[in-house]
Amino acid sequence: MTVLNVSQYDESYFEGDVGRGGYTSYSKWIKTLSKYAPYESSKGDTWKNPAARLVKHYKINGSLLELGCAYGHTLKQLQDADIKDTHGIDVSQFAIDNSVASNTVVGDAIESLKRYEDNKFDFIYSAEFLQCINEKDLPPLISEMNRVAKHRQFHIINIAVSPKYYNIKNMTEWINYQWMSNTILVPITNIQKEYIVN
Repeated sequence: MTVLNVSQYDESYFEGDVGRGGYTSYSKWIKTLSKYAPYESSKGDTWKNPAARLVKHYKINGSLLELGCAYGHTLKQLQDADIKDTHGIDVSQFAIDNSVASNTVVGDAIESLKRYEDNKFDFIYSAEFLQCINEKDLPPLISEMNRVAKHRQFHIINIAVSPKYYNIKNMTEWINYQWMSNTILVPITNIQKEYIVN
């Protein structure tokens, strides 16, 4: 398994060939996910609009940090829903240059988290970010997320994507990391199934 390096998260990743591990027309992808994800039901709006799930189901009303925010679509949805204290970090300069949300910055997740004080954000969120992290970096990343998150973390994880570019694990393996209490892990293959880490 070899995850992509920083330089590969460029325009061709977000707007180019899906075969490389990226998105095709990322800005349109969020609106047409059912075309690419046959497991999604006709009630898939909670995934197409992740902010709705965060606000309605998980009652998010405080500060939030999204790791691997890409173009910031979820952050923008949250900001439009009057959740204003939202921030995003992505390793891709291209993604941040094309962000539709405010408060997004380029940075390595671990190094960026180290700059924050304990319990800085009420909530840490990511979608299809964790499988992009090298194995050796997962324990320190999770440790930093645990330190910076005040109340809860919510992570959507792709466990079915090609292992050619991603760190693929089953949900049991993801659950077995040292998460803070009440962290929610959701497999993208079944977004109605959530695992709450105690």
